[in-house]
Amino acid sequence: MADMDVLVLASQELTASTIESAASKGVTAIPWFTIPRYPDHAETLGAQAYEDLAHAFSEQVLALFEQGIVESEATVLLHTGFAFHFYGLALALLKLQGRIRGHWIALTMFAPGAEPHPDSGELFLLEDGRVLLRYRMALKLLHRAAHRAGVKMTLASPTRGYQRTFQQLWPDPVVLHPAVNYQPLCQGVVARKAGKYSVLLYLGCPKREKGMEFALKLGMAAATRFPHVYLTFHFNTGFHGAERFAEQVSALRLAGQKFDNVGILEGNLLQPEYDALLVNSDLVCLLYDPAHYRLKTSGVFWDVLRCEHAAWLVTQSSWMDHELVELGIDAETVQYDDVAGALACIERRMNIRSVQLTPASSTTQEYRQHLCRSLAGWLMEVVESGGESSHGG
Repeated sequence: MADMDVLVLASQELTASTIESAASKGVTAIPWFTIPRYPDHAETLGAQAYEDLAHAFSEQVLALFEQGIVESEATVLLHTGFAFHFYGLALALLKLQGRIRGHWIALTMFAPGAEPHPDSGELFLLEDGRVLLRYRMALKLLHRAAHRAGVKMTLASPTRGYQRTFQQLWPDPVVLHPAVNYQPLCQGVVARKAGKYSVLLYLGCPKREKGMEFALKLGMAAATRFPHVYLTFHFNTGFHGAERFAEQVSALRLAGQKFDNVGILEGNLLQPEYDALLVNSDLVCLLYDPAHYRLKTSGVFWDVLRCEHAAWLVTQSSWMDHELVELGIDAETVQYDDVAGALACIERRMNIRSVQLTPASSTTQEYRQHLCRSLAGWLMEVVESGGESSHGG
């Protein structure tokens, strides 16, 4: 594959240290966009706010070409797009007609408020109807604008479920891209010697919707019930609002004193310790609230997916639950906030850990391998092939 010059156009909040870090890897990063990265209630904005954000994004994209920051034939990647981003991109392309050519790629990182019905395949709403309508109209305009502007436009989704949904909103084939946060497990990470059964209760930023309080309650109950289980809890004290959970974390620490079977990791984890934590966990709990994560994806999920040995405990009706089925991975599932049910899942998983599970099918294994690969490598393939992904289905 040929080398490419990479220019990252990020929020104006981009820090100097991040710019320096990118430069050390041969990547130029520029603080550019002034619109919010993740606006509050982004999918259900009022009509005027939605229009304002789309037009502001359009003008800032347009200025990149007018000021010569981005060349007319450049390959352009929209990394994370809400409906207003797609709408704004379409408006920019309409104004750039006759002045650009090349290949534009947009990643559909958020569900469009609907999913295909399992029987009919027709889309049905799971959120405010405006969400689906906005995606439908924005993508229709984007497809038309790209054609008029003379650029190749590829729409790519992070999961098969999203791919099926967006395919009903996009005339051309929607392709599947790898996990955006994928990187190989750190070299030198060594699995611990056999000992206590290791359960990772929580990993990531402390948020209620990510099941933090559920995980804390489960940990306190499991610490006294399972003396031969080691429970690890990640409490990222560097995250805004973490102090809300300090008292409950202290209670978990106290619950583990009798059998010395609770470990609390605080702050941001460096990549080697993050990967070591995953490699040394027999069971990983992702107890997200399905009211918030019915269709919403998780970077932590994709991080865990790199560890083929890991067993899973996830909440029923969450995206994680459905995605594990797509991947053909046997997992424990529990109703959200059901501590007794989760304890039974841990006990059951401990009892079957030595049982040889049925291997995944070649189709599901291929899907897993595609997710667990370099996004940059995939992008190079798409660009060099003229838009045909190596994994369209």
